[in-house]
Amino acid sequence: MKRLLAGILLPICMFLSGFFFHRGNQNTELDVRELRPQLILTFLGVRHSIDNRFMLGQVLGRYAQRHPEQFISYESISPAEYGRVLGKRLKVDCADDIFVVSPPMARYFEAEDRLASLTDIPSLSGYRRDVLEQMRMDGEVRYIPIGLGAFGLFCNLDLLEREKVGIPGNVQELLAACEHFMSRGVTPLASYGRAPLKALIIGHLFEPAILGNADRFFTELKTVPGKMEISLEESLEFLTLLRDRGYLNISGGEVRYSKELPESFVRGEIPFMLAGSWHAVQLARTSPSFRYAAYPLPVIEDGSIVVLGLDSPLAVNAKSKYLKQAESLVAFLSNSENIDLFTAGQGLLSPLRETPPPDRVLHPLWNGMEAGRGVFFSDIRLKHFIWDELDIAVDMILSGVQSGEVAERVLREASGAERW
Repeated sequence: MKRLLAGILLPICMFLSGFFFHRGNQNTELDVRELRPQLILTFLGVRHSIDNRFMLGQVLGRYAQRHPEQFISYESISPAEYGRVLGKRLKVDCADDIFVVSPPMARYFEAEDRLASLTDIPSLSGYRRDVLEQMRMDGEVRYIPIGLGAFGLFCNLDLLEREKVGIPGNVQELLAACEHFMSRGVTPLASYGRAPLKALIIGHLFEPAILGNADRFFTELKTVPGKMEISLEESLEFLTLLRDRGYLNISGGEVRYSKELPESFVRGEIPFMLAGSWHAVQLARTSPSFRYAAYPLPVIEDGSIVVLGLDSPLAVNAKSKYLKQAESLVAFLSNSENIDLFTAGQGLLSPLRETPPPDRVLHPLWNGMEAGRGVFFSDIRLKHFIWDELDIAVDMILSGVQSGEVAERVLREASGAERW
């Protein structure tokens, strides 16, 4: 596995005067008394975008400058391999001091007493209540996210204005807007990969969580026979509807496989793009010739929904030799100043109260979350987490498979998924 001393973080390390240390590095240039640390903290992360790695490097560098007695060895693993690598290290008691865990991982490793309690971290007092609810397991906080990713509907405001079409605020308005552009010969809806389409499914599925008692809803999903399958099938029907009416711009594999922003939206040819809040950074770099903003997903009859994910949820190895120092690092990373730095550079929302994003493009998403319209795609109250299995669901639906068959397969694979 590659350490980020070389490659992405090497330039950062150079101007941070060597505050990052490669575990096992025998480089004699660093073997001087002045730089020799009292301890080395190891940190295992997920290899996301360059923006993510750069901003994390900046925040870690600030910590290292304040703690010259410590070196931080940071390693990143691809998302596809991360869970397997972390699980193997934990099983043989050689896991890093700090690592990132998704809610499914957190629940699994917490049951094996692998995660230290972070309940006393001071920064928790500033966290949003809905985010704190996702962090607690059996009354204890076992992991702390330092950002929130949000899925939304990016709208070409100039094109909508020219066509006298309003910003869709519910599913009926979205369908009407799509039909309007179809009548003009325009396929209206692009998606940046599978994930936003998965978010559409989740938003539709979790509608009762924002309209009623969320705890009761998730309890019923777990305990009422057949409820999860029926609800999921109904949500898959919405994606089926978009497919059958031809609203989705999927030419050239644009929905499922492209790693680039949909050109049809970037060029201003279509009104809507489904994407994550972090894609706002990439979109801004293309300097679009039109005004745009990201809005909650209009996938339900009674309004719209912001589908959220916890970004970089940090956990501490319960068996770390440097438990106190590892908790100190997590506390530093999760303070308001560093969260502001980390989230602003990536198009993420803050997990803290009363902290809107500096990018006004994302304000509608923040406002939706503030209004109680946010749901988490891997809500900690789920019995079986289905987010990963929805990859195959999107492919099957777009290939013409019926929603009932897709729902059955998703739940079968989610319930039997191999966990770390």
